[in-house]
Amino acid sequence: MQEKSPEPLELSSKKPLEPSQKKRIDSFFIHQCIIRRFKGNYRADYEAILSIRNEIESILCLSGLSAVPKNEFEMSSTEVAMASMNFFENSRNRNLLISATAKHTRDRFYKHLSQSINSTSDIKDFLSEDNANEILEILQKNIEFYDALIYKYNIFDYFSLFSMTVYIPFDKFYTFYRESFHGKTELYWLFENVTREAKWLYVNDCECEIDSNIYISIISNCYSRYFYSSNISIFDDDDNDIVINGDRSTNALYLKVPTDQSPNNIDGAIEYYKNAIVEKLINSFGCMSNTQDDGFENSKFMRLCNKEAFFVTQWNCIDKNILGLWCWDLMKNDGNTKESAVGKISERTYKPESSIKNYYDNITRIISFNKKENEETLDKFVTGSDKIILGLRDTSVSSA
Repeated sequence: MQEKSPEPLELSSKKPLEPSQKKRIDSFFIHQCIIRRFKGNYRADYEAILSIRNEIESILCLSGLSAVPKNEFEMSSTEVAMASMNFFENSRNRNLLISATAKHTRDRFYKHLSQSINSTSDIKDFLSEDNANEILEILQKNIEFYDALIYKYNIFDYFSLFSMTVYIPFDKFYTFYRESFHGKTELYWLFENVTREAKWLYVNDCECEIDSNIYISIISNCYSRYFYSSNISIFDDDDNDIVINGDRSTNALYLKVPTDQSPNNIDGAIEYYKNAIVEKLINSFGCMSNTQDDGFENSKFMRLCNKEAFFVTQWNCIDKNILGLWCWDLMKNDGNTKESAVGKISERTYKPESSIKNYYDNITRIISFNKKENEETLDKFVTGSDKIILGLRDTSVSSA
């Protein structure tokens, strides 16, 4: 019996997508393109980073954690692995791994995990001291590798090591997106009436099996980019001991700007600072529960440095990018020819082959950096510079 043609993904008529939702979706696609460029061009280092994640996750799975938890009281091995890898991206923590006692480092590690993971459970109930020590040994042995990566690639000025392992399989994402779009998934109750194009951001449960990388993207914003400046710093008092006039700071972010020299990348600093504040205010249900009125949401600060979207210029762009990235995966990962990949997607989605080819060509041009005249590239959109191409670091060019 012939498979029934899928219903077309019509645009929502309920209400416009909120700007923050639109930004998240756009950042999601940007992140996936950068991962594919990194994996395609520097596969050995990509595989090495992935092996660190896999080593950590194997320990967590043996301790009883699942990649995608089945209920709200479980912890995710994927989320704990992300928090674990993020631990040694802080210079203070790397120093602890090298010089501090095992107990002191482990205590700090537990505190970091508790602050990083949205759970009412005690991390020690899921991760024994022996397991924690094993993970810390993995991090410790990879400190030199981390330093080498940071020196070699400018990508890690903008994205974390863990985030570059979050490779979404877009054949699975297409199914997941369609189910959420057509109301076949269970959403957190606060977002039952959200615009259909954004429903996948708030899925609590669904009929299809959720890939662990899709899951971690939804709950963590791991596609959010870093910020780089040679002399501007942003401090979180979760990770830094900040004392002002004798009082220790708690639950605050600080922007440090030099006044004895020209601040480098000040626009990027303000944008990152704003996004960091928003991320801190967003709870596990995806809303800013700590804000009490609309004044903050509508402030000039929240509108400051908001760029137009790179991918999601119109809402039907979401479907186009999913299919373009799916075609990329079939060709680059599974060895299909362009014709074969396009045919497989067309057969499953009932989309015209000519359209799918155009989607793939557009994604390829963006990932491969085939710039058209007077076109803003993905690289400039992310870095704010005409000189920086995301990949190997050009030490002869300033990161300004």
